[in-house]
This record gives sequence, structure tokens and C-alpha cells, in this order.
Amino acid sequence: MITRKGKKKKVLSVYECTYERARTPEQKKEIMDRLLKAWSGVYDQRFLQFLCNYGPGGDLFFPEDYDMINIIEWNLKRKQS
Repeated sequence: MITRKGKKKKVLSVYECTYERARTPEQKKEIMDRLLKAWSGVYDQRFLQFLCNYGPGGDLFFPEDYDMINIIEWNLKRKQS
């Protein structure tokens, strides 16, 4: 898992929340680049299908930015292994 400050945290089997939001344009670009990279690796899924399949589930309104992308990346690794 990568936090907003670029620090790596080791995640074992359960996802841990950072509660960090992308606030600057650079941070928002980083989130979008990571999202594009993750979505590009999943073929034949529309964007909302991708979010439903690899996102946190439930209401997508509440997770913070870094938590959302970390959950997506974590689920991709878990489901593809």
C-alpha cells in the first residue's frame, strides 16, 4: 500500500485504511495514473463494472482517494493470483 506521502506500508491479508485524500493537482494526477494503469490491465470491462468488481463494494461515496486506489490495486492482485 502506498500512502499520500509516498511511504510504503506492508499489508498482510486484510486491507488497512489510510484515510488520506488527494488534495494537490500532483496527488490527483498520481491517483488517476494509478487508476488508468489498473483499469488498463482488465480487459472487456466498462469503467463502472471495473469499480464494482475491484472497488471496495457498497457505497463508493465514502472511501478516501488513496484508500480507493489501494483497495482496487489490492483486489486486482488478490483476484488475479
